[in-house]
Amino acid sequence: MIRRIALMLAMHFVSQVTAQYWAPLSNGLPNVPGSARVALGDTVWDRLLVGSRAKWIIEGDDTLTIVGISQWDGSRWDSLPGRVQSDQGSTQNGCSPVNELFRYRGELYANGSFRFLTDDGVWNDAIAKWDDTDQKWEQLECLNPTIGGMYSMFHVPPNDTMYFTGYTGSVCGYPESCVFAYDGSAFYPFAPFDDWEGIPDSDYVGYVFRFHGTMYMTGLLNNTVTGDFHGFLRYTGTAWEPVPGFTTPAPIKDVLIHNDKLYMCGYFFTSTGGPGNMVTMFDGETWSDMGGGVLYALPYSTSGIASDLHEWNDDIYVGGQFYYAGGVLAENVARWNGHQWCGMGGTYANELPEGSVNGIGSWRDTLYITGGFDAIDGEVMNNVAKWLGVVENCSPSVGVVDFVKSPATPVPTLLDPEGLWRLEFADPVIGLRVYDTSGRLAFQQGVNTELSITVDIRSLARGMYLVECVYAAGFRTCTKIFKP
Repeated sequence: MIRRIALMLAMHFVSQVTAQYWAPLSNGLPNVPGSARVALGDTVWDRLLVGSRAKWIIEGDDTLTIVGISQWDGSRWDSLPGRVQSDQGSTQNGCSPVNELFRYRGELYANGSFRFLTDDGVWNDAIAKWDDTDQKWEQLECLNPTIGGMYSMFHVPPNDTMYFTGYTGSVCGYPESCVFAYDGSAFYPFAPFDDWEGIPDSDYVGYVFRFHGTMYMTGLLNNTVTGDFHGFLRYTGTAWEPVPGFTTPAPIKDVLIHNDKLYMCGYFFTSTGGPGNMVTMFDGETWSDMGGGVLYALPYSTSGIASDLHEWNDDIYVGGQFYYAGGVLAENVARWNGHQWCGMGGTYANELPEGSVNGIGSWRDTLYITGGFDAIDGEVMNNVAKWLGVVENCSPSVGVVDFVKSPATPVPTLLDPEGLWRLEFADPVIGLRVYDTSGRLAFQQGVNTELSITVDIRSLARGMYLVECVYAAGFRTCTKIFKP
């Protein structure tokens, strides 16, 4: 409470200066734990739809019950005719979150942790489709009342199939899986997942999509044969294999296919086996770190997260919790134009030390953000804001995006049972860093374009270590070694 009072006082004094970068949408959304999650510029209804954890919203003299979904018509907020959830969570202004809103084959879908009673008196969990005729949310075809750990539904354009994913669960009476396909009228088993050699009770699937004719899958997946965890896999037609260059099982929060390139964002870093810092680009064979990506602190950190990607006017926008993009100041949201990063201005405030951007959407040729922030530049926004189109600063150009060929991950050889290892490389290496399992740098060493390096961890504590290999071409790979 003291921090909130201090924050409001600070906003009162700073708000004498008009914000240069962002504008509020009326009173915004009430501040609740988890804040606003997604913004959808819906061209069918010509509305900006926002998914959140807010149970009600204040518009002028009216208090409107929204239970997770609200709509903005350009001048005022309103609720939808039908509610997407029956239970409204706590007695405070908080309900179960609505995480995704999207159109698929012309129909409006919602995804989240909500539930509602169907006309048959059965609880429907996590996903719903809008019925234009009856003006209400309805369950999808043959959805089981209990779906276990499955709760995500999405499609990645230009892919035409939608997928239902999560931890192991069942739908339509099919055998349990972590993935089911959906074509707009029925669910189907996803046969390629049967070829995954994982652990059914612990595997988690996030996104499934096809890119350049190959099927890809993200998540947290444990290979029972090798014992390795993976965050990004591709399907060969008979088996799933790790995607070269992405050797970390860290969460991938969003994927976007744009101009024949795959963009991904999440919680991954070059030091832990990622091909970029929180954001990366892939052409099907090689990776780009997009000018260094986004970071919470310079020159390097493993804090923060990138939560959402959005394409607008041929540029890529990324939102999350970070302070820098391409080395320049870009708090929580940044723009990539293909050769440089630009900050979009604004200093965020929240009850916590800083705010975050959870979702980005465009509507009526304007960009909007949602997240967990009370104010930007001292002006009260309440978790949703409209960009005024002013760019704060931009990084130096990195030229036409330079893709670097992904070298094969080196296979370490144990030379001494006390912890002396040799790493052989197919491409010249100029150095390496060794991290312990908590992410702390144990040591680093530089070499002069070597194809073989001896790594001595005999003096370190017993346990597993991650070796980040730095190539002369600028790429990085990671491998694991251990001190017996």
